[in-house]
Amino acid sequence: MNREDCHIEPLLLQELAQGSSSAFDKLYYRYYEPVRLNILKIVRDETVADDILQEVFISLWQKREKFSSYEKIGGWLFVTSYNRSLNYLRNLSAERLRQKTAKIVDISRDWPLENSSQEMQLQLLEEAIAQLPPQRRRVFELCRFEGKSYDEAATELSISKNTVKEHLVRSKESILSYVHHQRPQNQKITALALAFVFENCFF
Repeated sequence: MNREDCHIEPLLLQELAQGSSSAFDKLYYRYYEPVRLNILKIVRDETVADDILQEVFISLWQKREKFSSYEKIGGWLFVTSYNRSLNYLRNLSAERLRQKTAKIVDISRDWPLENSSQEMQLQLLEEAIAQLPPQRRRVFELCRFEGKSYDEAATELSISKNTVKEHLVRSKESILSYVHHQRPQNQKITALALAFVFENCFF
């Protein structure tokens, strides 16, 4: 931002706080592209990025009165877009886990569970995956939830194929250990956890 922009932006924010749609439009066009790129780097989906971008600027308009004396609206936009992007990924991972778990419950008829036990199983698997180290969890999600091959996961994360394999092995060990220690007497839940982590991966 140049020196002229530093003087113009506070004026735009004051006008925005008073409900000026013209000021909003100017701020939108000033920050539209960099904020969208920031979102896209995280979610890697243009449609989703556009949706989140719209949410961010709607939030800016709804909270416009608080920005009358705000100095760095760019920082607020980037932080808000970053947080919303991470929330999207968290919700996406949780939904994929629920879908995957539901599928395994359906096919595991040798181990019938009551609804309460299914909820227990889902909760345990979510907890077990959440406690994995960040990169290991991401490798697990890419291969187990998103159907990525070892090569694809390695390329996306800039690591070797062998490192991907190692992360998956350790993830499985950690998940099974967590489930077993949380419910050591419940063989049904342990069996379904086994089915979940040892179901064929894509190669």
